[in-house]
Amino acid sequence: MVRRLLLVCCTIAMVVVIIAQSNKDARPPKPLRLSQRLDSLRKADNLTEWLYSFSEYVDTDPVNLIASLAEAQSTAWRKCNTDEERLAWFSCLAKQGYYFMYGGNILRSINA
Repeated sequence: MVRRLLLVCCTIAMVVVIIAQSNKDARPPKPLRLSQRLDSLRKADNLTEWLYSFSEYVDTDPVNLIASLAEAQSTAWRKCNTDEERLAWFSCLAKQGYYFMYGGNILRSINA
């Protein structure tokens, strides 16, 4: 009986940990104002400001929004063509690495 109770408690604890870890990467939806700004910058083909807009958005709550920078990198519509665009891209990578390291995720920090 005690073994069964211990097994049930351990199972519940593992399920709670797994759920908490899966929710950790979930990010809140972007505000409408930011989405509109990003869309207008994309239509204007302004990659530099588009990247900086994502970066500024992450600065408001870095712990919960850091995954947005990875989203920015994966949804960029083209590669960098100018030095300003490369600098904005590098800034996003550096910020992503810093906040992953700050949050204790050393491996993702190194990969960023």
